[in-house]
Amino acid sequence: MGVHAPPPKPTIAGGIWLALVVTVPLAGLLGGYELIRWLVG
Repeated sequence: MGVHAPPPKPTIAGGIWLALVVTVPLAGLLGGYELIRWLVG
């Protein structure tokens, strides 16, 4: 039979990485939107 390891515990580094993964694309979308608005209008 297989060895069942406990699920990994969340770490500070994992939290920072997850925050960056969520924040960077969102910031890029908002920044691009503002840039287009500024260029158009």
